[in-house]
Amino acid sequence: MILHNINKLNSTIIHLKIKWNIVCIILIFVFLNTFSFSKINACPRADEAFDRLLFSIAIQEYEKCLKNNNTDLISLQKLATSYKILGNYKMSFLTYNRIENKEVMSIASKIEYAYLLKTLKSRIKALEWVEICLKQHSGHPQLLTMKDVFSKEPDFEENSKYQVDVAPFNSSFSDYCPAIYEGKIIFSSTRLSTKTNFDGYTSENFSRLYYYDTNRQKVLPFAHELNGQYNIGSVAFLNRGKEMYFTKNRNNVNNKNVASFVILVSKNNNGKWEEAVPAFIQEENYNYVHPSLNQEGTKLIFASDKEGNNRFDLYLCERISSNEPWSTPKRLPDYINSVEDEVFPAFLSDSVLVFSHESPDGLGGLDMFTTRYGKNDWTFPVNLGKPFNSNFDDYGIMCDDNFLQGYFSSTRDNDTGDDNIYSFVKIPKQYFDLTIEIKDSISGQPIKDVGIVLVQENLQNIVYKTDSLGKAFITVDKNNESGIIIAYRGKLLKTLKSSEIYSDKNDEAKISVQYTSGDFLISGTTKNETGNIVPDVELAFTEKQTNKSKKVTSDKTGEFEISAKPNTSYEITTLKEGYFTPVTEINTSNFSRKEGLNINTSVKVEKAEPNKIFQLKNIYYDFDKWDIRKESMSELNNLISFLNNNPDVKISIDSHTDSRGNDNYNTWLSQKRSESVISFLANKNIDLSRIKARGFGEKILVNDCTNNTECTEEKHQENRRTELIILSVE
Repeated sequence: MILHNINKLNSTIIHLKIKWNIVCIILIFVFLNTFSFSKINACPRADEAFDRLLFSIAIQEYEKCLKNNNTDLISLQKLATSYKILGNYKMSFLTYNRIENKEVMSIASKIEYAYLLKTLKSRIKALEWVEICLKQHSGHPQLLTMKDVFSKEPDFEENSKYQVDVAPFNSSFSDYCPAIYEGKIIFSSTRLSTKTNFDGYTSENFSRLYYYDTNRQKVLPFAHELNGQYNIGSVAFLNRGKEMYFTKNRNNVNNKNVASFVILVSKNNNGKWEEAVPAFIQEENYNYVHPSLNQEGTKLIFASDKEGNNRFDLYLCERISSNEPWSTPKRLPDYINSVEDEVFPAFLSDSVLVFSHESPDGLGGLDMFTTRYGKNDWTFPVNLGKPFNSNFDDYGIMCDDNFLQGYFSSTRDNDTGDDNIYSFVKIPKQYFDLTIEIKDSISGQPIKDVGIVLVQENLQNIVYKTDSLGKAFITVDKNNESGIIIAYRGKLLKTLKSSEIYSDKNDEAKISVQYTSGDFLISGTTKNETGNIVPDVELAFTEKQTNKSKKVTSDKTGEFEISAKPNTSYEITTLKEGYFTPVTEINTSNFSRKEGLNINTSVKVEKAEPNKIFQLKNIYYDFDKWDIRKESMSELNNLISFLNNNPDVKISIDSHTDSRGNDNYNTWLSQKRSESVISFLANKNIDLSRIKARGFGEKILVNDCTNNTECTEEKHQENRRTELIILSVE
């Protein structure tokens, strides 16, 4: 008898709307085994109804029996459990509170009471109770898990972007699992009909299908030819409504070896629904419920207890086309199916699935989670949070995959545990979030510091710049006509109106813009010899081929950017009071435009201090001569700019040779070369009292390449040099 009742219990708790959780099932299993051996039978009529799973009758009989008796521990636990099974959490909680010494309750009752505390009171109250229980049941795995979860503050903030209301077709009975069919809202309900068949387990009417006529604002029966002396519900439509999948009681439920629910499919023939047949092969000793189909009709996901562990998991059947038979069901991954129940799957699109799951770290009761299918796998489920979920059971959602508007089922906001259908709509935001991404069309790399101007009517313009990832995040007022201008390095990339981007369906959008120039972007910093930033340095980039020059000034952080042509050699000079930098070069032919837009460099600028030596590498002479060659002009012009910008500086131009040749001749030649530089500077109106020429020949070598020493040409070149010496700064 006990085992027979346990088998019947699984199908009862499902009750089609399935307001159950695995904890209840485990609890009842424990209860039945515990109470069946009890010698005390204080409420025999109630116990009989409880054993027969007639919970509504059991509640009435227990209440009569226990009217003036709060000492019958077993009967009170059975009464609390009966209320819990029927979804009346409040009465279940109040019944447990009638037990003065709760520490003598069974471990199953203690766990159930903890969940009720979390749902109806607070997470903290539930945690305090679990800690009390752990003092008696040290190391109990489920209590330890609950303690761990209840100790953490859940991150479920109210989403104020939605307005949630009771659906206009909702009744005082249980209404649940809405679906769309030819523009009508189909749902299951236990509301009164012309027939008077009742579910003996709950004392409610059998669940039947109804639809809401929006024009007449009236609820009417749907597919009445399929309704009968059994529960029916949780529908899904295919082939533009020509096929309907649904859950229904099996006809042979009196067979104790046969589970109660099966998934059937019926075809619509000229407005009439044909006799339903099993949607696929389903084993008789397990329950199959809650079918959901993707839009193409190639995926069917449902819930079943076919693992044989008294809990429901989600399974997937697949097929190539809607005309093919379904494959053998496969259980979804463990990170979707847990030790709790997973039920009420709902495809919102071919890749987005929502299902309900009772978890200790949820809000309470069944919570809705979403997962997406991509790259041959499902993503980790994410709790939809408030307002879709509450402390009670929330399930059976119907909406688009953007969650703009739709319906869902919930037992919130009532004391009886009845299911209601709620409508939700996303409240349009006044402001629109726009992400603009700029990329180089050749290399595909993101571009930093692209200027974006938001032009607003009757308001001040706002300037944005892209970040290191090439992105800018802009907030646009939907009620203000706005224009967006995107420009970079003096080139207009794109203009558009904000109204061209956003729509009523979305509060955010992303646009990508390509930068199509073939030029490079030289990016760098100006630093001193110790690596510290030197800001506000003027840099000139001069094309060696054309002598055309363009300038840029480093910012407060020493950073600068300037465009550069491909296959071009540039000479770089700097100008900043109190600093000097010899001419440096950069050749863009050494870089591939396909590998990137940016060329990163660093320009060293050094403080012009007394006795500081700067090597002028770009001053050239012909062999055995002191005439300055044309290639030296950029370095000499750089030196003139430095002297003009720093009028209090006195310098010496020191010239050196290598060790080859006569020592005296080398000294004479180096002196003549230094004098050539001084003469050039004097001709450019540099005061001769500020400049001195010195020739050292081979007297000051920088390496060991002395007379009669074999050295490479590179080593001799190191000794042939012209140096700028800072003599004083007055």
